[in-house]
Amino acid sequence: MIRRDVVEGLRLNSLGFELEAELFASLAGMGHPPTWVRIPYRARKGQAKLTSILDGVRILRKLLVRRVVAARKTHL
Repeated sequence: MIRRDVVEGLRLNSLGFELEAELFASLAGMGHPPTWVRIPYRARKGQAKLTSILDGVRILRKLLVRRVVAARKTHL
């Protein structure tokens, strides 16, 4: 659960699996670290949607670009 005022303060621009990483990074940067909630898990039927190498590279790239942009803003 995320409070409405926090959600309204988010500026997200990712699509696909990068969105989750950007969401966590944004919330942590705003001082709202994640709290883990246990849920029942059931194995997926069929094939995974995440292609580990390619999607992992996209997620890493998104987080690195985000870090560089934030660093540039603090040095202006």
